[in-house]
Amino acid sequence: MSSTNEKNIHKVRFERLQLVGKKAVEQVLKTSLTTDQIKSCYKEIAESEVGLKSLETGSNQLEKYLLEETLAEFDHIYEENDLSSKLNDLDEVIQNAFQREQGKMSSAESLPVHIDQLSSSEIIDSMILNKKEDTLLALEKVYLKTYSDNEELEEKLRKIIANASAINSQIQDVLIPIKEQASFVTSDPVKMDSIIDLKEKFT
Repeated sequence: MSSTNEKNIHKVRFERLQLVGKKAVEQVLKTSLTTDQIKSCYKEIAESEVGLKSLETGSNQLEKYLLEETLAEFDHIYEENDLSSKLNDLDEVIQNAFQREQGKMSSAESLPVHIDQLSSSEIIDSMILNKKEDTLLALEKVYLKTYSDNEELEEKLRKIIANASAINSQIQDVLIPIKEQASFVTSDPVKMDSIIDLKEKFT
């Protein structure tokens, strides 16, 4: 969608979606991969200062890796569903509608009435609504235009809502494996080889 006042459009919905997605992933990782959980799983290694440092380093690097990979998957979902363009269009539609409404109000409030330039018959005609047919025609045009704009907005919202359900399912498909990967911390037995492999993988 293009607009002559595109520069005045604040396109914020897609940025907010990205931020919310990032915060959600960070929260999942924060609760699924904690230092205490790793220490409780590898108690013997955590007893030494060197071992504890290795555990913390491995945990931090694993968390960073999962965050980057998950956000990359989110970006793929956004791109696949063309969410950037769709949400930017929604921003534009809503803000243009708001600006049109504000413009109508401003025009009505600032419309000059030069009564001194009207003849007596013109004043009387206006008072008795002698031109009511013109008024009704103008109102009908305004109604049709408003109805058309609302139909367009409703259709865009309907499509976005339909896509949102599918996208939410895709996002859940991404988050669930994160929790499953994080669960290895508490499910695997304590093995020196495992922590060494983990350390070597992320250093």
